[in-house]
Amino acid sequence: MIDYKTGGSGHFGGLSEAEPDARGTKLQLVVYALAGRLFEGMPEAPVRGDYWFVSDRESFKRVGYPVTAEVLDRVSQTLGQIVSGIEHGVFPNYPTATSTSPFVECAY
Repeated sequence: MIDYKTGGSGHFGGLSEAEPDARGTKLQLVVYALAGRLFEGMPEAPVRGDYWFVSDRESFKRVGYPVTAEVLDRVSQTLGQIVSGIEHGVFPNYPTATSTSPFVECAY
């Protein structure tokens, strides 16, 4: 599974099999990997997730890891903490004023 990126890789450098979700801020690779497995009807298939920075400026760098049972366990724990925090009000929603913009203007 490859997620093509046209921007910079600076915020992705710490990702690895040991740190697959950047403390809950980078969940995309695991979600895509699981979706790919389900789409192919092969829930146990080996899969690797990578961000591929497709520019000369980034030297076509790839950052990623194999999505192993340990990675899935780690990300499941992270998601459990996120959900628990939301349920306990630690992640309050602060919407912006009504606007005609199609984008949500929220820094976090």
